[in-house]
Amino acid sequence: MNVEIVFYNMFDKKSEFELKKGKMPWYVIILLEEGEFSVTSCGNNYVSEKSTAFCFTPGTEFERKINAPISMIQVGFFITGNDKISSSLKFGLLDLPKETIAYHYKRFYKLLTALPDETDALIKNFTEAIITDSYINNLNVREKTSDATVDECIKYFSEHISEKISIKSLAEKSGVSHNGLIYKFRKTTGETPLFTLLRIRLQLSNKLLLSGEKSIKEISDICGFSDEYHFSNSFKKFYGVAPTIYKKNAKK
Repeated sequence: MNVEIVFYNMFDKKSEFELKKGKMPWYVIILLEEGEFSVTSCGNNYVSEKSTAFCFTPGTEFERKINAPISMIQVGFFITGNDKISSSLKFGLLDLPKETIAYHYKRFYKLLTALPDETDALIKNFTEAIITDSYINNLNVREKTSDATVDECIKYFSEHISEKISIKSLAEKSGVSHNGLIYKFRKTTGETPLFTLLRIRLQLSNKLLLSGEKSIKEISDICGFSDEYHFSNSFKKFYGVAPTIYKKNAKK
């Protein structure tokens, strides 16, 4: 996934949209800190309120209005490349917990107000992180585990998250071949077992970082990464920011 930023801005107590109806030539994500706005598109009605995020997709007709003055940050962008993460971005409310959106809003706000020299590169970085967060969270919500073997493997991942897990050995214990287990996972979850394991580890690490109670080394060990370097690289690849920075910003 590669995000190309078109614009970004922020507003406080905004009472009216300049563009009330029409369509966008690019993606726009609005992070809402306060207030409320409603959107109608293709017969569907949406309401975006405090600590939610809304995505407008290119070419999608909509009509919108502000119901209560909003404080928001918005970023417009194109996406080049075709992968599962970028193609998962749909029109409507992003599937993210409010505390995660509040965290992203805080990061964007700090960037726009305190780090003007680093803005362009980091806005791209932060936007990709939001898209990835939404993708990972959505996978967790709509887990399609309709296969008993896959169910047991995912349960095993969660119960043995701190341990070194061999997918090949797990396949043998499950009575299927390595390739057979991969096939089952792809069919029921759309992922490989290795990706599912990594996602579960990263979701746990995200929660631990936001709590601020554990060190990076402790989180790395708890989540089953071989070392801090492996953890940091994996986390940054998924979330677009190093875990040390993620943890530091979460405290502010």
